[in-house]
Amino acid sequence: MGIAIGTGTDVAMEASDLTLISGSLRGVVTAIEVSRATMRNVYQNLVGAFVYNTAGLPVAAGLLYPVFGILLSPLLAAAAMAFSSGDRCLEREPASPVPPCGGVRTCSTTCW
Repeated sequence: MGIAIGTGTDVAMEASDLTLISGSLRGVVTAIEVSRATMRNVYQNLVGAFVYNTAGLPVAAGLLYPVFGILLSPLLAAAAMAFSSGDRCLEREPASPVPPCGGVRTCSTTCW
């Protein structure tokens, strides 16, 4: 992973994976914290989708009908599908928010 400081040359900033706009190296620590929080969120979403699909797929396929008599109506299936897509967007704020990144610039976006 390449890191450049915003006061450096343009070539270094273009070639780096992470560009610190300010001259402070504390932005590296903050960028790592933001990256870890993002990956933790990705893993949580992946596990949530796996659990949801593992539980919902047999019901949607009608596999539980012979045993329990459970069928899923198309209306409920559509609502469940919409909920599975939207539940992660409505996720609450993390218990310990990541501090402001103080000038870290990644992927052409700047934290403020």
